[in-house]
Amino acid sequence: MKQIILMAFLVLAACIPAYAFSPVYDSSRKWVEQYCATNTPSLVRNIPEDQRIFVEDADSWSGRIVAYHQGMTLKDVGITNAMVQIMHLPNPLGSFTYTSHPLIAVKDNLDLKIEDMDVIFATSYGTL
Repeated sequence: MKQIILMAFLVLAACIPAYAFSPVYDSSRKWVEQYCATNTPSLVRNIPEDQRIFVEDADSWSGRIVAYHQGMTLKDVGITNAMVQIMHLPNPLGSFTYTSHPLIAVKDNLDLKIEDMDVIFATSYGTL
């Protein structure tokens, strides 16, 4: 019994650091929405809710909402940070899962297609 409890504790302990430092779609989007509602409300009002891209900049502790257009790429978003993680809208059927690219270098992926409602986590650091 002690071995099972110890094993469960080790598994949970191993998961905590990964969860604590990895951005998650819902919380990142909510943070950007709140940041922009306070700092740039007039700009956000002009972007339809279903045509938004949420950009969270970890270096400057800022966020912005960008208007989406068909065929949009990472270059169009205007991110200059070295690394980004792109998270796509969770499954609309109620699943809490979302698709996410791993942390990627912007300079090597400028033509990467962006989808409406994506959350882009940007940082100049090589790891999250």
